[in-house]
Amino acid sequence: MRGVKLFIAAMMVAGILLVSGCKIKEEYKFAQPVSSITSIEIVYVSREKSSK
Repeated sequence: MRGVKLFIAAMMVAGILLVSGCKIKEEYKFAQPVSSITSIEIVYVSREKSSK
């Protein structure tokens, strides 16, 4: 019975951490106004050095 109580308590703590962690929202601050964006580029950067 003690194991069941410990499991329930652990699930409650995990649930509280999950719910509180999901509500954190940080708004990204752009250097320029969003209306001045003319293009979006996706760049892939690898840390591996090529053997060429």
